[in-house]
Amino acid sequence: MIEQLMRITQRCLDPATLTVFTFLLMTAGTAQTATTTESRPAAPPQICAGNVCSPVAKKPTPSATGSGVKWHPGHYGLSLSKSTPKGVSQVHADWAAMLSSDSHFVGVYGFYDWYHLEPTAQGAYDFSSIDNDIAWLNANFPGKKLAIEVWTRNFCAGTTALPAVPQDTNAVCTKVPDYIITGAFTGSGGSPGATWNKNGALAAFWSNAVLARLQALDAALAARYDNNPTVEAIRYDEYSPPQPLPGAPTLGFSQGAEVTAWNALHAKMAADWVHTNKADHANFPASASGSVDNRLFSYLQSIKVGVGGPDILPPISQGGCCGGESWGAQLLRGAGVVNGSDFGTTDYRGTIPIIYEAENPAWPMDAAELENYAYSTLQATHVAWLYNPRNVGTGNWALGAGSTPWTTASPNANGNPGILDTLRAHGFRIHGSCPTVYNGNCNTN
Repeated sequence: MIEQLMRITQRCLDPATLTVFTFLLMTAGTAQTATTTESRPAAPPQICAGNVCSPVAKKPTPSATGSGVKWHPGHYGLSLSKSTPKGVSQVHADWAAMLSSDSHFVGVYGFYDWYHLEPTAQGAYDFSSIDNDIAWLNANFPGKKLAIEVWTRNFCAGTTALPAVPQDTNAVCTKVPDYIITGAFTGSGGSPGATWNKNGALAAFWSNAVLARLQALDAALAARYDNNPTVEAIRYDEYSPPQPLPGAPTLGFSQGAEVTAWNALHAKMAADWVHTNKADHANFPASASGSVDNRLFSYLQSIKVGVGGPDILPPISQGGCCGGESWGAQLLRGAGVVNGSDFGTTDYRGTIPIIYEAENPAWPMDAAELENYAYSTLQATHVAWLYNPRNVGTGNWALGAGSTPWTTASPNANGNPGILDTLRAHGFRIHGSCPTVYNGNCNTN
């Protein structure tokens, strides 16, 4: 349930100075799966990606109105809970609380693990989790949007082995499909397509055979949701270094292989998602040499893929912490040479979609500092704010003493400004102009 908090701490320093932390995490509460009854036409019998078809029946996809790229910039909500079959009712409860709190919220961000989308066999897709979230939004908050985020690695705890299969569908740290773990996919030679790093198991997407499966998943998702008017954006894992731990299978890993794989995935996204915003979670993008990849953003701009990150990290001088700004944020505005790292001088703001998340309730930054940095420096087009009504999180994970409360009136907010109060104070401001790479072809219907 609080996997985001683990990710937060493990991301807060740049790759050159990152220190390994281990935390004891506990998940509180249980929830029953929410169900939504709706009247829809019969689903098509299968979905095909390349020559692989899924036997799982799906619900139909509504068509987006008009053409162009769906464009609904603004502030979104993000749940602290997990989208497992057991946890989805809490996710929906959090979304409902956020969307009901102020009509200015445009929609929500949904996290979906590769395991849940293709759990057992190559091409056997199960998109029911996304379908159910779309149906829930349309039934309860018509017009609100969903941004899809797909994860292929854990951010929970270290391990020294791959997980046993079949995996528990309700486990909050299950990201990699069973068939990838066992090596039952084309091109694997029967060998596992997963390994582990300091955060847990991860798919070896830098391997051509695993990358092909991830690209096939992207094609299947786009075939289903690119024309869906509810789906606003698509993103995959963040760009923080995934290298295997010493002693873990490397499966051909190198920094150069990772860069090549990311670029190939983004190119596939650009081709697959014609009407949907795409973004790279470029928090710490490194080149093949391990230095800042100052060519990445130019490449993404050329294929009309946006950028963003899982955290909003102001510099220390603006109230930030934990190492200050991410590499991606400095690349975004063309910060030049900073502490020996060359971020280039090109300013990409206004030219591409800029899609960020504020997943950081545990850091000593108040909502006013985060909002001001997101608007004034990042010039973000889409920002998702973590719903944290209990004010969870501090450096020692104590409950009820976090420093970025949902509202100033939240329990134990200790006078810190709240996210909701701050957004209202500034009129939910956002940089909503159509990015120049879209050539005015933004569809706001």
